[in-house]
Amino acid sequence: MRELSPVNTCEVCTNPNLIQVLDLGLHPLCDDLIPIDGDWKSEEFPVEILLCEICCTAFQKFQVPRETLFTRDYHYRARMTGSVLAGMKELVFEAENLYGPLTNLRILDIGSNDGSLLEFFQSKGASVLGIEPTGAYLDSKVFCNNGGCKSISANSKNWCIRSSNK
Repeated sequence: MRELSPVNTCEVCTNPNLIQVLDLGLHPLCDDLIPIDGDWKSEEFPVEILLCEICCTAFQKFQVPRETLFTRDYHYRARMTGSVLAGMKELVFEAENLYGPLTNLRILDIGSNDGSLLEFFQSKGASVLGIEPTGAYLDSKVFCNNGGCKSISANSKNWCIRSSNK
């Protein structure tokens, strides 16, 4: 296992007094899929959750480097999980209830995966922008079908802005 730097202060309010609330030991990355006949072992990383009691933020004690966590061939796509889509639809419904019509509002989704959440907001007339570090943005209907969305691929070396003609 590679050496990881621990987080020593809250990433939101910089409080240095953090409480460990959960230690799940070592685990492989959720998207580190090995073929059934593969003869190698996944790299494992510690999963320890810390809590800042000042701002009530919970986060991982050790952060996996983004180049390792979000590879170009990251497999997960939000649109493949019905419960995730239902939650996204509910979020947009609640946003509409709180803020009124979403027409012409600007929505930014950092970690937009395949753009599923952006599609729900766009269907309500919002202008949307997604930032995604993996190749999942290439599966975005709002980007790839020129649906009026901009998508930014945030890889480890640079930022590549891809947008539709709108």
